[in-house]
Amino acid sequence: MTKKIILISLFILSSCSIEKIAIKKTSNIIDQGMTSIFKEEDIQYVKEAMPANLELIEILIANHKDDKLLLNAAIGFCGYAWAYLEDYDNQRASYFYQKGIAYSNMLMEKKKITDSDNSPLKKEDAKVLFWNTFCKSGLVNINRDKPEILASLSEIEEQSLKISKIEPNYFYNSNYTLLASYYASKPEMLGGNFKKSKELFEKAITENGKDFLLNYLMYAKTYAVMTQNKKLFDELIEKIENFEIQKDEKTFFNKIAIEKSRRLKEKENELFEEN
Repeated sequence: MTKKIILISLFILSSCSIEKIAIKKTSNIIDQGMTSIFKEEDIQYVKEAMPANLELIEILIANHKDDKLLLNAAIGFCGYAWAYLEDYDNQRASYFYQKGIAYSNMLMEKKKITDSDNSPLKKEDAKVLFWNTFCKSGLVNINRDKPEILASLSEIEEQSLKISKIEPNYFYNSNYTLLASYYASKPEMLGGNFKKSKELFEKAITENGKDFLLNYLMYAKTYAVMTQNKKLFDELIEKIENFEIQKDEKTFFNKIAIEKSRRLKEKENELFEEN
């Protein structure tokens, strides 16, 4: 009887081990596949393909909370909300952003990247911290009438400042853009800082961020609009419109930024007061 129990236990352990190995291999394939998505020029193809991939990632996470799966779930859900939902369906975009926040929170807790943990952050922690901040920033931007969501504004600043210390140029200087957008999102009398915002946006569009159009888009959408600088707004939109797309890991985000800039340009008369 004892031998039977041992054999059954070994079989179960073996099955669990095989399942984890399979999930790990699938996780690596998905992680490598994200690079292909970032390079994709056909944004409609990505729009149609991503939901099934996100569903697969969630199924795998339910069985094993692998680090790469959690990170790619955060990137996938928040990236999809930003690219395809927030301009058309606020409620659904919010749901996707919240999913991204939840998955990145899981990974941050797993890696002990929390407010309660005082251990120093490592350079590798910047990735999950950035995408958690990206998700929170996206959620706040489309829910400025909801106090319970606006409460996370301070977290956006705090986390962006942490990233600035360990990996300031991560994801084509986008952390500068997140922080700059935060400082431009409020009037100065309510805690905004337009001077600091402009300095950060100017940093974002230099060096490895100079060909990343999301930086220019957010510069126009936040700082230029909040300061009513129509000249700067037009210059930034023109820069985006005239950009020549290159086949690299910025392609997808740049194509989406061009589409978003066109919609933003259409609202120019609403965004700027007549002199």
